[in-house]
Amino acid sequence: MKLPIALFPREGRFFTLLKEAADNVAASTVLLQEAVCNPGRSPELATELNRLEHEGDRITREIIGLLNVSLVTPIDREDITSLAQDIDQIIDITEGLIERLVLYKVTETTMNFKLLAQQLCSASAELALAVGLLNKPKKYDELSHHCDQVIYYEKRADRVYREAIAELFDNGKDFIYVIKWREIYGIIEDAVDATENVCDTLQSIVVKGS
Repeated sequence: MKLPIALFPREGRFFTLLKEAADNVAASTVLLQEAVCNPGRSPELATELNRLEHEGDRITREIIGLLNVSLVTPIDREDITSLAQDIDQIIDITEGLIERLVLYKVTETTMNFKLLAQQLCSASAELALAVGLLNKPKKYDELSHHCDQVIYYEKRADRVYREAIAELFDNGKDFIYVIKWREIYGIIEDAVDATENVCDTLQSIVVKGS
């Protein structure tokens, strides 16, 4: 009895979809950075980011669907699932952040917020490069280097976040201002942390493949 060909998809499809998801995240953080630097464009950019978020959901659904009909996968199923969901989480958080900028009618941003957006954008770009090497075991050292860069940007974001929160309470700001910006800083910090979560899974894959 012949099994449906769908049960044996070309393994490259998983890698292609994961790379598309990571590239989609990188594109979303570029839009966010643009909104942070030019808050007047936030409503326009939020619409575009929402489109990318829907595209991310589509890619995640396709990955999960492919897993459901595949007898064999190129890497552990659990790792594919974790990568797909954690990558998608980054863009979900990023979309939520730009929606806050619109909701709170943010017209001026802080230097710390710009620095945090820069770390997120840089970490996402390195993440996309790392995911792009997932199907190249001979380049796993390079993949690990990109993950190290993600962690570097995440640590920088931690420092900026702490400085940003301290500054909020040091300058005698209005209570509503403090609450608003504490939430905004917290969301973007969550997004940067999410990039490290993806790297944890990537590094686990590297260890298994070594």
